[in-house]
Amino acid sequence: TNGDSALFDKLQYISETATNPEFQEGALRLLAEFNDPKLEQRALNYAISGKVRNQDAAIQLGIALQIDETRDLAWKFIRSHWDAVHALLTPEMGNVLVGSTAAFCSADARDDVQQFFATHKVESADQAVKHSVERINGCIELRKLQEPHFKEWMAAQK
Repeated sequence: TNGDSALFDKLQYISETATNPEFQEGALRLLAEFNDPKLEQRALNYAISGKVRNQDAAIQLGIALQIDETRDLAWKFIRSHWDAVHALLTPEMGNVLVGSTAAFCSADARDDVQQFFATHKVESADQAVKHSVERINGCIELRKLQEPHFKEWMAAQK
């Protein structure tokens, strides 16, 4: 998560040249986990570059959506590059990508997900959108119920 561009370059090289599929896939997935916004941007661009298999690209984008530090950049990227992202999606991988939005946890994000996928349909992903919205709503409710208790507990730790 805190790697530099040299590590990113090494992982990208491994993802492109390794003969062991586990090394290839592992290196590719790690590219999505860099917290540096410049490197995350590189990873997102790489995912849709045509150098990454469609199923791996969707998973890479999904990973970025699930990580707190990369979520906002990944979501903005997906929306602004929708044609390229959408072209990568099979029905199964569309479900993976849409399902990754379940990691969001605010009313604004929920509304954005609903609105975006209402106008940018993903084949066979209607249920994935509904499930994501349900999980986001659950997170919102949990936060609403537990945040005051957590703040109280944190204050008592001083």
